[in-house]
Amino acid sequence: MTASRSQPRAGRGRRIIERPRLIKLLDESDARTILLLAPAGYGKTTLARQWAKTLLHSLTFTLRASHRDIGWLADEIATELDNRNEEAARLIREHVRARENPQRAATELGAVVLRALTLAGVQWLVLDNYEIAAASPEFEDMVASIEGGEGPRVLLASRIRPRWASGRHTIYGELLELSRDDLAMTEAEVSEVMGKRKAATRIARNAQGWPAVVGLAATLESSRIPETPLPYSLHRYLAEELLEGVPDDLQTALYDLALYGRVSRQVLDAQAPGRADYVFERAAELGFGTAEGEFELHPLIREFLLDKLLEHGDAPERIRAAIATCLHAEAWEQSVELVKRFAVADQIEPIVSQTFKPLVRTGRTRTLVELANEAAKDSHGFPSPVIDVVLADSALREGHLELAREHARRAAAKLPDSHPLASRAGAIVGQTSLFLWDFESSEIGFALALKAAHDDRDEAEALYGLSQAAIYGERSNTWDVVADLQDRRHRSPTDFLRAISAEVGYRLIGGLGGLSDIQLETARDVLPRAEDPRARSAATYICSYALSSEAKYAQAAEWLDNCAADIREFDLQFAHPFAEWVRARIALGQRRFADAERALAEVEDWSIGMNDRHHLLNARALRARLLLQTGDPEGALRNVSGTTDFQLSPSWRAEYLATRAIALAVLGRAPEATHAASKACEATTCSEAHLLAKIALAIAFPSRAEHRQKVVEQSEALSVWDPLVCGVRSSPLLADLLADDDETRASVEALYARTNDLALARRAGFRTRTHRGAHEVLTPRELEVLSLIARGYTNRDISRALYIADSTTKVHVRHILEKLGVRTRAEAVGRIRFVDPRDDATPRPRSD
Repeated sequence: MTASRSQPRAGRGRRIIERPRLIKLLDESDARTILLLAPAGYGKTTLARQWAKTLLHSLTFTLRASHRDIGWLADEIATELDNRNEEAARLIREHVRARENPQRAATELGAVVLRALTLAGVQWLVLDNYEIAAASPEFEDMVASIEGGEGPRVLLASRIRPRWASGRHTIYGELLELSRDDLAMTEAEVSEVMGKRKAATRIARNAQGWPAVVGLAATLESSRIPETPLPYSLHRYLAEELLEGVPDDLQTALYDLALYGRVSRQVLDAQAPGRADYVFERAAELGFGTAEGEFELHPLIREFLLDKLLEHGDAPERIRAAIATCLHAEAWEQSVELVKRFAVADQIEPIVSQTFKPLVRTGRTRTLVELANEAAKDSHGFPSPVIDVVLADSALREGHLELAREHARRAAAKLPDSHPLASRAGAIVGQTSLFLWDFESSEIGFALALKAAHDDRDEAEALYGLSQAAIYGERSNTWDVVADLQDRRHRSPTDFLRAISAEVGYRLIGGLGGLSDIQLETARDVLPRAEDPRARSAATYICSYALSSEAKYAQAAEWLDNCAADIREFDLQFAHPFAEWVRARIALGQRRFADAERALAEVEDWSIGMNDRHHLLNARALRARLLLQTGDPEGALRNVSGTTDFQLSPSWRAEYLATRAIALAVLGRAPEATHAASKACEATTCSEAHLLAKIALAIAFPSRAEHRQKVVEQSEALSVWDPLVCGVRSSPLLADLLADDDETRASVEALYARTNDLALARRAGFRTRTHRGAHEVLTPRELEVLSLIARGYTNRDISRALYIADSTTKVHVRHILEKLGVRTRAEAVGRIRFVDPRDDATPRPRSD
């Protein structure tokens, strides 16, 4: 230290002053939200932290620029909740992981955070430095959603008023606001800080009650405090004076504190053991921060130090060294902040390369996009491959598939396998190509991703993507990929569900039938433990699809309910048309034609809105089967007469063509039906499509018993019955022939019993019994008649009680017996349950 420097006042460091008048205001407030609103340096942070210590079950967060990306705050809240309530923490992480772009779902994510905080019993959420993150409208939307719900109360310390804090909040007592005037120090409080120094009154006047100035002034001799009427100028002057008065080594350490933020301790202790404690203590004595808890620079002082640092010739080297150290310490936020603040463009790529995976996997994607856009501005020609990966990932999340694939292909061509983002580049090529139904390119992309995989998660995602491309593109190496997934199945619940999804898909396409009951039950047990909603929805969807193929419609509906719940909860829009299509097929299988119509309309509306002709074609194929089963083969044919000459799943194309073949066969156009059936079989290996095509031939050529017998034989071998359900409902002649054939009669009788096809069963002379309750199959009038039968009423009694003709009563009774699949009135009564058999509202027999 040079002899010319003046010294700070020894032992006169900033003290934490208790402010009982303000604490009392906070304690007495019943407002749901408390707002400390004042410029920097008015003690908002100190007051908030002091009061938060008196609260039970509170969480406190100091906001930073990174929190403009709402994924940061969501992730930090989840981390804090880990030790309080694991279910609450998981709830947040699942939602963030499931969202394509969490930033676009701020209100929804806020509602999820509110649910999680309430679940964990948090009573107060304290957010300091609110104005820093409030530059993001999405952040404000998220906080507004938390603040506006029923759950924990909120305390905000901010330099600006939140845009959602309307006058109505204050008028109705929902918000307590402590302003600059409330937070300014009184003369008594200034005197308490300054002691009995003569300058106390002058300081109180010039500082205008600004605590930041008072705190710094308390460390200097009164003779060195100028007569300036501007408190901001006074603060800058006092900081300059204090900094000039400290030794060089301490000045260097103070700059390190400003640069390194939350990793300052490990940086300082790496220089010399115990150095951090010494620096923190001296900085607190000088009034540069607080020693209450872990030392933290005052925000105004930190800004002052970072500005002063730029006056030093070695500033660029020190800034770059700080960025590198923060990256090594995995302090992603600090490294990003330094790059942005000092516009160190050449450091963006190293930061993106190292932070991409941890940020993307926790939903903090906005930060990466901002860095990439900044780097792209300075690039000449194409962006670097690293930036291309970020832009590709962003475009994929926004649904711009062709643009995403272009960026990803360019990056994949340039990045070596050893680069940490090479696997992600290949995976984006694979994913976008899969969504574009380009299975060959998808397989190539995921193969690149697998080859360049750097960690277990890279490998798992690449393998699963490769399995989807191989299965639904019906590629030659499908089983090898599925087998690799099976080898991973016990690593985690998510790995298990991915293996199940791949195996079911492979078995359906490969003609091996669905999974066993044991496998399905195991999958059901694993579902609640899998944290990835996408893996859960994929597994529940494919299991529901497989069960509906087997005509196990009730079980399929249960699995689909789980799938639909995840789609709603996590807004998995891409899965919506898949789930609604299966919902329509289940309803059709159960003869709930109106429900099937509604679900198909959902798929068609979605497809038209998204300009997705793939799902539209698939919906029209199922609509054609609905029309066939309700006696309109001409309408069915109109729905499947379009072209299929675009990239499409082989099985979807084949089912469309096979459905066309059935419609043509029912209309008696056997040659055309034969041609369409042949094209369907050429297009795919999918067993279901092949069965539909064979059913078309059985309808077209009723004299050939071998066609009919082959269909039933294969349905039994594969346990795939839904195509045959379509066939027998579409063609009464086929139903009759199957029922009359000794080779097929037993199988058809069992199928009718499973599907509650009572009319077909009666036509075939089978004795059937519905498994559904009376309230599910009878009309309201028929239920009324049945309730009277249960009371011992004769037909004549029923006619008199309901004022209907005897002939009408006989028709109702006959329909009841037929629908319930019973022969006697006593059996029919056994199928109904009454809430109260003595219900006085039931009509009684009228006497003559």
